[in-house]
Amino acid sequence: MSERILEENKNYQFYILTGAYTSKMEKIDFKSYGIFYCPYESEIRKKIFSELDGFEQMFEEEERMLKYLNLTSVSILIYSEYEEKILHTIDFLQMIQASHLVKLYDFTGRYTEYEDYPIKGEYFKGHQHSGFGRWFDHFEIEEMLFNDTDGINLFYLSEKDIIFVNQLLKIYLTEKHPHDFEQLKRIYLQAFHERKKYVKFILLTMIIESLNTSGENQAITYKISRMCAILVGANKDESRLIFQRMKTVYSVRSNYLHNAKYTLHEGNYLRYIHSLVSEILITTISTKFKIPVNKYFNLTTEMGFGERSFLIEDELLKTFDHLLKNEMNLILGVSKDKNSNKAIKNKKT
Repeated sequence: MSERILEENKNYQFYILTGAYTSKMEKIDFKSYGIFYCPYESEIRKKIFSELDGFEQMFEEEERMLKYLNLTSVSILIYSEYEEKILHTIDFLQMIQASHLVKLYDFTGRYTEYEDYPIKGEYFKGHQHSGFGRWFDHFEIEEMLFNDTDGINLFYLSEKDIIFVNQLLKIYLTEKHPHDFEQLKRIYLQAFHERKKYVKFILLTMIIESLNTSGENQAITYKISRMCAILVGANKDESRLIFQRMKTVYSVRSNYLHNAKYTLHEGNYLRYIHSLVSEILITTISTKFKIPVNKYFNLTTEMGFGERSFLIEDELLKTFDHLLKNEMNLILGVSKDKNSNKAIKNKKT
């Protein structure tokens, strides 16, 4: 008899996430923190479902729909007996890339032993499930992943990203998160799941504006643009580009608020601002949360373009520029949709 995957006397929390190229994700070091991962289209996932009493039969119709919409190839199963850690890990994955990696299902597996009444002496020994909860309608997910006019790619990590992501994950799961960072994260995750694009844009700009702790509104566009350029730009040239582009982003934001416009600018600034906020959060993690986010505004007034690495003590993370997709959005303004094979290029501002 083959060895069981789900261990006796352990209760597990499961999530099916969708919207990821799965081959590189298996190189993320989830296991060191008691978190386990497998592509949905894997023998491990099939065996886990078979070990949950009656789950395969209950989930049969859902799986048929996943296959019909081609979602099984871009979905993963992630599970752990540590509920808080697995939730933190999902938040982390959604923070580090401006992508569409979302929770599709969740369920629990609770280990039980009991006598199988009315057959005296027969015992059930294994994992029972809670039944599954679905976070999105199937067709809503399919539209989000494959028909998005913004051309936001699925979650993808290049080979060079993996070493940095593992270091960031270690910090994120082992260091205490300050309250001010958690506040920013909550707004970011609210924006991440928001379907109305203009609301998403406003929420993301709120995060940046919340870093202005000076209490002064004079020349605010200049000050915020400069702060973003320093926190995100890995060198002087990148910082200059971010500085110039942020000034335009801020004018778009003003149009939304003051003119009540509910459509996004043709320059596709939503992708840009999403990536920029993601990179600010990555910088905060890279510092091991030692610099309070309410200090960033004043601190960056004393720094020059390309000096972001001075904020980071970890020697490995000092060499970190940007995650691949965020770098494309931030610097090049180009995103390639690998599913529709279309290239979407931002117009020059």
